[in-house]
Amino acid sequence: MNPNFYIYKKNFLIKNNIFFKKGFYEDILFVLKVFTQMKKYNVFKKKIYIKVNSKKSITNSCSIKHVQSFTKTSVDKLIYFKKNIQSNFKNVYFDDLQYGLRGDFIFINNMVKKIKVPKIFKNLIFSIYSNIVSHKFSVITDYDKKVLRMLEMKKFIN
Repeated sequence: MNPNFYIYKKNFLIKNNIFFKKGFYEDILFVLKVFTQMKKYNVFKKKIYIKVNSKKSITNSCSIKHVQSFTKTSVDKLIYFKKNIQSNFKNVYFDDLQYGLRGDFIFINNMVKKIKVPKIFKNLIFSIYSNIVSHKFSVITDYDKKVLRMLEMKKFIN
């Protein structure tokens, strides 16, 4: 879901009102919007971009701002899904979104473990995810098992 792996027509983005929001993880919602609005695409085999992975980059660091931005992105995905995807795309199911949100829950759990987060803030983030992640799902993956354990324990786990 990394937007720099794709080439976009400017007119397409403007016509569909697709822009980056401020903050971190803004690319997730951007690419979701692109994928749900595009009618066709082309695949290029020529390498035109090389990503350099720096240990000190925003992507590879973690802070309270990262936690806040990622949580907001998860909520935004749910809102966008309900408003724009659920009724318009018959082959995309709420379970698909929930699978992704469970992955987000694990990711935020790992983020919270990396940094010192005040307990009240940690509880608030957990509460948000507990409210957006369905508590009724089939346990298929190890992530599912971990999410279920967190939901049952009503807290993040190590």
